[in-house]
Amino acid sequence: HSRVGKGTRLEAVFQYSHLDRPPMGNLAGSLCVFLMDARELHLRYVHWKDGRKFTFDSLAFAREQGVTSLGNACLFPLLLSRLGQGFKD
Repeated sequence: HSRVGKGTRLEAVFQYSHLDRPPMGNLAGSLCVFLMDARELHLRYVHWKDGRKFTFDSLAFAREQGVTSLGNACLFPLLLSRLGQGFKD
């Protein structure tokens, strides 16, 4: 769903036990690299598993760090840690 000036919303839903769902792999690392490169992107990621919810908002994270972009390599360890912890819990 896209709207001019508002952005694009993409939603993907996969049942964990479905035969066609590929393994998740290192999702924290993949998202981290993606966010470091897509500097103007505002990503709100929501992940549900076993009734537990993990939410990550790239804009809120950047504000917490006092920056406007996640493109600074110094942020990589912090971002990877936050995403990794979210997927671990």
